[in-house]
Amino acid sequence: MARKFFFVCAGLLCLAIAYDVGVKNATAQTGLVDGAHVENDGPSLDLTAAIGRQFYRWRWDIVSGQITPGPVTVFAAPIPGTAQVVSTFSDYYGRFVAVLGNGDTYYVDDGSSWKLAGNFAGSPTPAQKASWGHVKARYR
Repeated sequence: MARKFFFVCAGLLCLAIAYDVGVKNATAQTGLVDGAHVENDGPSLDLTAAIGRQFYRWRWDIVSGQITPGPVTVFAAPIPGTAQVVSTFSDYYGRFVAVLGNGDTYYVDDGSSWKLAGNFAGSPTPAQKASWGHVKARYR
């Protein structure tokens, strides 16, 4: 009986060590695509995405019913902010737009740096803390 107990304890110890090592070595995956967008621009497809806070643009020209990938355009400056990128866009003139999960919208129109266009989600509603005496007086 003592031998079985020893093996169960040893197995649980090995399992705990394996879990501990796995948890410490686990890191977030990089290279996941955020905010992908596909647009049909006549004879070509424009694809934009944010990968690791970098803005990428692919232009695929359709020739004879086949899609031939063109060069990848990358804007060097990372997309500012800390919220997740939920949407990206680029137009024919080379302007880039990135929308974050909190509503912040950034754009690049001259190739220099990201500029904040605004927050389409609006600002938070201001709230004041009411004292207990104020609440009691309100409902009397």
